[in-house]
Amino acid sequence: LIKRLMPYVKKARDGGSAGVIGLLADYRDENGKQLPDEEILHHALLLYWAGYDTTASAGSWVLHLLAHHSSWQDRMREEIFEVLGDRDYQLEGSSKLKTVSWFLREVERCGPSLFMFPRTAAEDIEFQGYTIPKGTRIFWSPWMSHRDPAAYPHPHTFDPGRWDPARGADRAQGKYMVGFGGGPRLCVGRSFAQMQLRILITTVLRQYHLEPDATQPFSIQGLPVHHPVDSKIYFRQLTEYQNPKVLSEAAE
Repeated sequence: LIKRLMPYVKKARDGGSAGVIGLLADYRDENGKQLPDEEILHHALLLYWAGYDTTASAGSWVLHLLAHHSSWQDRMREEIFEVLGDRDYQLEGSSKLKTVSWFLREVERCGPSLFMFPRTAAEDIEFQGYTIPKGTRIFWSPWMSHRDPAAYPHPHTFDPGRWDPARGADRAQGKYMVGFGGGPRLCVGRSFAQMQLRILITTVLRQYHLEPDATQPFSIQGLPVHHPVDSKIYFRQLTEYQNPKVLSEAAE
């Protein structure tokens, strides 16, 4: 990929390229220094992976879990028609899509796009009687953290309702969620990715009911991104009688 993309960097240096590579090529630090060519490509490749593969895997989890949880489809569809009607998704008023938010939080908990994150010990660390020397590669896993029963009771159960504020003290705590990382290394694209997934859900559920193909076995792939494999889904076109808006108007 570096070999194939390098000509675009050379072109951008001459002012002949727009987009991300063009912006990176035009960048200057406070001393007016440009980024080296290979660093530009490393930034671009990181964006391709972190900005595309992760959201694509999250989208596959959304569709897979929608198909396997029909009752949540119905709950979200009713809310979507109530809040948006026939209008396209928009940021204004999107906070009213509460069940959609719960669903996406549970997707992040059960199906984090990255199975593990690498880190390097910046100094010697003492942990439960063990010494981790400075420079040691350390891997921590959102998948395992999100399945800690001390943080999330019944951790292997997909339950968007655990995020409902009505559960009071039993409501799931967002402080234990690390699907997008945390602290100063929190994913910079988090809000954009979540908006994309909200658009996906609101668009699909107003047109289709999703059903899994029970005859088709599927598996889960952990690396390089965590996602369902061979999950076959039927998209059933909604009839006017399945549209909550139409049913409500008919009842009136």
